[in-house]
Amino acid sequence: MNLLHIALITTLALCAGCRPAGPPAGKTCKRISLDPATLTVSFHELIPGVPEPKTDYYQPFYRHDGHCTLEHFDTTQKTTPRIRYNALDLDPQHRVISRTKYQILLTDFFGTFYAETLFQYAPFYKRPHTSFRIYAFANSIESEPPQLTESSVPPEAHLSMISVIRVFGTLPECSLICACYAPDGSLLSLSKKRSIRGDCQDGGSGEIEPNAVHSEQFGLPSRFPVAAYSSEGSSHNFLPITPPSDLDCISLHYDRNRFVKQEVIRAGQPAKTRTLTYKVTPEDLALAPTDALILSRSNPDYQAITPQPPASP
Repeated sequence: MNLLHIALITTLALCAGCRPAGPPAGKTCKRISLDPATLTVSFHELIPGVPEPKTDYYQPFYRHDGHCTLEHFDTTQKTTPRIRYNALDLDPQHRVISRTKYQILLTDFFGTFYAETLFQYAPFYKRPHTSFRIYAFANSIESEPPQLTESSVPPEAHLSMISVIRVFGTLPECSLICACYAPDGSLLSLSKKRSIRGDCQDGGSGEIEPNAVHSEQFGLPSRFPVAAYSSEGSSHNFLPITPPSDLDCISLHYDRNRFVKQEVIRAGQPAKTRTLTYKVTPEDLALAPTDALILSRSNPDYQAITPQPPASP
């Protein structure tokens, strides 16, 4: 063994010694704690990872560079795919670099539309921020289902985005259109994907240039009439188009999908409205002050609502 090999082994040993203790191979944990000042994660209540535990748990996946993807799963309900609340990217010191949430917005005969929120925290990002988008993708994504609530959206909630979904055609093949609008009604994005036998397998974003010509091809306004929609409802928001859509869904997204006010219109049926919310996890609560600070930098009028865990039964 030459000096170079000895130095390399010594360096690796020192790096391993500096890394905070995480679950050993084959282990998961039932609980984590997160320091809101340093965004450092600690692991608690280790449990075997095989067979898969039937509980709410955190699964780390270490990469060759020392970074870790930490996923929060819930297998108390038998679902395929598994329920996943968060995917956190940790650096070798277990500090949170980013967090991604995949939340089901709408699922039906055509497949599934998701809301994806990406939070970036690490200093090496030129400007830590959040990104939020809506898109159709495969039914197999591990994600979080919505919870229906009888409560109305809190009046202090901040409108983040308006999304409009249009589905053209029935089985076996459908065209899936999604337009996203800013709170002032301006068109942010437009996408088109294809669903085969109830599942969208198209790769990529399916993005189309968001302009009036393209949006009107699908009967969508180039600017969403926010005030008119609030007072008059859905009938004033679609342009005449042939053939007509088979399903439409208008969603008002508040606080990056913490609350969703949704209206679903099926061909030949009266519109149905519902309010969606999503589970508040311990890591959501711990990161809420940091998330609010990041959002306030891009929108000075943003007033954060501290997410509240559900009341104990």
